[in-house]
Amino acid sequence: MGNTGTGEPSGEGIHLHFEVKLRNALGNLGDDGLCWGYTPETDKIDGIRDEPNWFGYVNPYPYLEYDINAIRRIPIEVDNDQPVRTGPGMDYTKTFATVIASQKFVAFGEYNGWYQVYLPSKDGPATGWIQGKEIESLDLLLEVNDPSSEPPGVSVRANPTTSSDIISYVWDGQWFVMSDIAPSGSGCSKPWYEIYLPYGFLYPSGWVCGQYLLRVDLDRDGEVDVVDLGILLSNWGSTSKPLADINQDGRVDVVDLGILLSNWGK
Repeated sequence: MGNTGTGEPSGEGIHLHFEVKLRNALGNLGDDGLCWGYTPETDKIDGIRDEPNWFGYVNPYPYLEYDINAIRRIPIEVDNDQPVRTGPGMDYTKTFATVIASQKFVAFGEYNGWYQVYLPSKDGPATGWIQGKEIESLDLLLEVNDPSSEPPGVSVRANPTTSSDIISYVWDGQWFVMSDIAPSGSGCSKPWYEIYLPYGFLYPSGWVCGQYLLRVDLDRDGEVDVVDLGILLSNWGSTSKPLADINQDGRVDVVDLGILLSNWGK
């Protein structure tokens, strides 16, 4: 119950707080620690009570106020440097990061020119809202495949080696746009993939080991469908067609087919 046991005056009186969370504690927007309740703490610097979003909670208001469109996963290119926001509009809280012009992210929601995109974070799978444009990208869309889905997630490193610093983490089921690729090795049995990072992690991009990534959307159109199946079947048995080798084990076979079918329609 809000405003109970605090002795603080409140214009709302006693009221009920509630939340829906993926985990028992989800501080996914870069807070200083796990915050167990909806009510935000007082800022340690200016003494002003901050928005709940700054402590890792997804703002529910956009979903109540707007008819947000769920869209197929598409690559979005950032038009200009801008803060990531908790909802589709300038009035929503700025989150922990800024995106930079020409960076690319995968969107799965849209409202009036604003796109909801997947974001890396230290404490759980984060999302945020940015403005940008849909692009016909030749870059691969990568899905994080970490079924354990437990902290600390999949490491994003400063360089393509496990000896490099960990910048952030990505989480099972999130999608990202590939920026570059590096050969396997340096602690990873599959190729390394570079993804874009919001400004706030000290690096504009980071590297993820391919052991934890899938490339199911073979034609890069944002949906796993019959076209992707056709690409896979046309390369069946190949050991030299890395695009259709979804699990990156060096051969296009029944394992890749099973992964594609399990993601059908996504």
